[in-house]
Amino acid sequence: MTGAACRYNNELDRCRELFKFVRKLILENLENITTIIYSQRGKYLDLGSINNTSEYLSQLKNEYNSVYWLGPQMEYKPSISTQLSRENNFYDFIKNSYLWQKNELFQLDELINQHLDQQNIIYISKINSFCKLGVCPITTTKDEILYVERSHLTVNGTRYLTQSFLDYYKLEF
Repeated sequence: MTGAACRYNNELDRCRELFKFVRKLILENLENITTIIYSQRGKYLDLGSINNTSEYLSQLKNEYNSVYWLGPQMEYKPSISTQLSRENNFYDFIKNSYLWQKNELFQLDELINQHLDQQNIIYISKINSFCKLGVCPITTTKDEILYVERSHLTVNGTRYLTQSFLDYYKLEF
């Protein structure tokens, strides 16, 4: 559950109310919930918001044992569609895509992981499962575009990320 620009550390009343509502909803429905997974875009995170969010998740973990933080995925500086229209051809677009990724998200991903180790909250890195050697793909091996714009995945992107995630963490469903 989310609201536009609402993160746990947001000072807006509507955001605080949203997180109270979500916590209450979870606690009232524990018998129907097997896992709680939290995720948000990386651009909203700094050390203070990581602390606030992990505190919120720790409270949930005290009342409900299975809590995960699913880390941010790669984001891009220009929107993918804008950059595609600027390139001479599709293969230049693919070849140059690493130039537009927000590399600070690699450090943020590691910072969250280190912080949550101390909090006993399981962290799952989308970046580690999706990116190889500091480069995150923007297309599948069949040249299907993975992102709609800066950070939202296409249907093919969701499938690709899910398969990468399952392979990386050796999970089966």
